[in-house]
Amino acid sequence: MKTTVQKSTPEHRRFNTTAARVPSKKRGGSAQFSDRRLESVKQRKLSSLIHQGAALQRRRSKNVHTSDELAYVKGHNDGIDAYDTSETEDTIWGKANTAYTRDVVKGKSKVQLLDTRIDTLKDVDKKTAEQLKITQSRTGAEQNWGDYYESQVGDKIDDGSSDYDKMIGIKSKGYEEKKGPLHPRDKPEKDPDYKNYFKVDTGEIHADENWGEYDNSGGKIKNNKVLWMQYRAAIAKETGKGDLSEQTESLKKLQSISRHTIINRHTNRNIFMSFDNGKAEGSKTWTPGTDEFAAILQSPNALSSFWMLYEEADVLDKKIKDIKSDGDSQLQINFEDA
Repeated sequence: MKTTVQKSTPEHRRFNTTAARVPSKKRGGSAQFSDRRLESVKQRKLSSLIHQGAALQRRRSKNVHTSDELAYVKGHNDGIDAYDTSETEDTIWGKANTAYTRDVVKGKSKVQLLDTRIDTLKDVDKKTAEQLKITQSRTGAEQNWGDYYESQVGDKIDDGSSDYDKMIGIKSKGYEEKKGPLHPRDKPEKDPDYKNYFKVDTGEIHADENWGEYDNSGGKIKNNKVLWMQYRAAIAKETGKGDLSEQTESLKKLQSISRHTIINRHTNRNIFMSFDNGKAEGSKTWTPGTDEFAAILQSPNALSSFWMLYEEADVLDKKIKDIKSDGDSQLQINFEDA
């Protein structure tokens, strides 16, 4: 039985679904999902855009800013001390730059970490031990995915016009380890935690909605593993091949992961501070070796792309080629063969 949920763009997008689901041992669920969180998304993005429109006009600027703008610069849950109204603007901007610099250092270490793993996998003497680490991590994630998550795999979209043409949409949600009352913050049963789109033949992933904070499983696997398992489900849908060994050729086609309508303040702060003119206007591409690339790589909405390349290095054998942003709350992480 096929169910079609019609949505208008850009907030609503068409998602054709079939009854193909990944079984969950822990809880059943509805075959359809509501858009309960749409208004929440709109309100959070509106609030974010209000701040972004005026904040972060100049990196390391000492010009006068309103308290709201200064508070935004400080980001959200990004390691900066809580905003103190008694602090001077120079102090607040100083903290913002300290956090940015910290991300630069961490981002560069991530690049080195990936390089080291790729080199190790090519070293005959070290490859076996490194491969064992990867296999153990992957096996655990796959077990948790089967036990605590349920997915709804859509039909390939064929409208010839939208950004989602030729893409397969997948909705997934996590369940609690034990059946029982849901936590008060938890969403209705029919809402998805993760909704993403995949173009198998060109290796494109569009990360659309990822609500880890609503994951009833308690986050049994991280976002990079969610995308990985959904990507494999999309490949299975299109090619009929479900085993990892059968999917290797398709998996190696992975070229990019894009994220739009980003509402994470930490990520948006790093994007704005990385634009040369201090304004997220026009298009900008950052390459490895630059501070801007490292800072954005370390931000929450880009970090999962790194972890996918790192934890699946034996299969993908790829590095990050560059990170591109067309401005407001948008990123595209592009890959290349190692």
